[in-house]
Amino acid sequence: MVKEEKARILEVGGLTARFFKGELRSVRLGNSELLNRVYFALRDANWDTIEQRIENIEINTNANFFEVSFESLCQQREIDFRWNCRIVGKPDGIKFSIAGRAYGNFQTNRLGFCVLHPLSCKGRRLIVTHCDKSMTESRFPYYISAHQPFKNIKAMEWVIDDTSPYLSFSGDVFEMEDQRNWSDASFKTYCTPLEQPFPVEIRKGTEVHQEIELSVNGAVGKKPWNSDCEARLEVLDVSSPLPKVGLEANGELLDKCSVERLKSLKLSHLRVEARTHEENWRQMFEERMRQAERLKLPVELVVFIEEKNVSDFEFLGKRVNTSVTLKSILPIDVSSKSTSDVYIYRIRKYFEMFFPSVPVGGGTNCYFTELNRFGGPFSKADFVAFSLNPQVHSFDDEYLVETNQALPDMVESARHIAGDLPIHISPVTLKPRFNPDATEFISLEDEKRNRLDKRHTSVFNALWTLGCIKQLAESQVESVTFFQTLGEEGVTMPDRASEFVDYVTEANEVFPVFEILKIWGDFRGGKIVHTRSSSPLEFQGLILEKEGRKMAILANYTNELLPVEFAGSSYQVGPMSFMTFDC
Repeated sequence: MVKEEKARILEVGGLTARFFKGELRSVRLGNSELLNRVYFALRDANWDTIEQRIENIEINTNANFFEVSFESLCQQREIDFRWNCRIVGKPDGIKFSIAGRAYGNFQTNRLGFCVLHPLSCKGRRLIVTHCDKSMTESRFPYYISAHQPFKNIKAMEWVIDDTSPYLSFSGDVFEMEDQRNWSDASFKTYCTPLEQPFPVEIRKGTEVHQEIELSVNGAVGKKPWNSDCEARLEVLDVSSPLPKVGLEANGELLDKCSVERLKSLKLSHLRVEARTHEENWRQMFEERMRQAERLKLPVELVVFIEEKNVSDFEFLGKRVNTSVTLKSILPIDVSSKSTSDVYIYRIRKYFEMFFPSVPVGGGTNCYFTELNRFGGPFSKADFVAFSLNPQVHSFDDEYLVETNQALPDMVESARHIAGDLPIHISPVTLKPRFNPDATEFISLEDEKRNRLDKRHTSVFNALWTLGCIKQLAESQVESVTFFQTLGEEGVTMPDRASEFVDYVTEANEVFPVFEILKIWGDFRGGKIVHTRSSSPLEFQGLILEKEGRKMAILANYTNELLPVEFAGSSYQVGPMSFMTFDC
């Protein structure tokens, strides 16, 4: 796990939990993780999570008891909501209570508790008690569930190792969603049900009271979880070919220095968008095509187009065929969140007129969620594509590192939809590029600012990307497109300062993620040897192989020096850094 200085370990009997920023994290009985997180959230009318300010924390502990009390303030624009919170732990369970009050009128899509169940619950037996006291016996989903697998939840009981946790809810109606749809490594039980209208207006003076109680058996005699285990990287007897890796073109001008740098990455392709449904799309398309031409890279053409726009097909055919090679075409249906087989069947005949033999894909420009809910079957497609980012629901470093653990499940579920078709992930970004579920207008300027994350230019993004590409490579995706070429969302800056005063970069600065992609390019056409980290939230490792050369990369996600055992030797990996060596 990423070490947080302010995290507090709470322990009673065999139960342990970490208290951090008003949340309970990694609730365990002995070595068994029962709950990944317990927290409460206020989300506005666009599903943006309002940041909380935690104050007046008091923690009392003894051998048989712990108690935490604190206040939480959610204040942003017209939103003003304040909580009084209390967490009580005993050897047989934990109770988390919240009491909130509105100090103004505002719109919200969600207000209250969320519980995250860890990936280890996948496929486990589950008994759900509903609000009418009826019961459903089932299992946590194996393949990613497109819609809520369980609704109208009052309590739930499941089996993990030698205990059966029992979790009860009060104060609202709860339901579960499969957060792997958005690359979160968890299942989430939350309130209020999505079938109820949203957003809702909260009036000044409105009060909210909720409580969650976790009860456990078998706690007597259990030893608390010991997190200080030896960090080891195990080499598995299996390997996979490396996926093709590219970047997304944008409107930046490529000077000679930028061209040389980007060529050194030995990329497989460049994503070029043609948004034919927008004004001035040809100008924006030309800017991106100029990057592809200067870099002499094959193009992953993403076309937002309607069948009636025959002249746009003709323009694209003439323009693209004059200067670049096409790697693939992904048509996007502007009237739907995911392309249908009928749409692909109707649209691909136009592409085949100008681009014969070029693979035409199906899928979505949005999250895997949209592919899972609206995509398929894909009998008319040559590949299936969707985009990826780790920050739909939570945003701290530890959470982002954790999301990579969900990627194998996401790819496996995509194959469940796509059959034997190749999987393309395009693009991968650190933050969402846009909000597909917004209910209020978002300006283009605000949308661009919302895409920026200061960590993009830091070593953290390089470490996160390393974990992401490892999981996708071992899952045998065919192609991955990361980030952009130049600028605040790119891998290096052009010869200019940042356009945003709170996003500090230097002209011509090379971001740390550049080095990760450069290593990948050096092994282009090779393979990845599968590995297993003993603690994937603390460190990750991978092995690349090509033409008799093997390189190991070890990444430390913590803020402390970390010794890692690998291949009979111990390596000291510096805080929040990575190291490479031939092996």
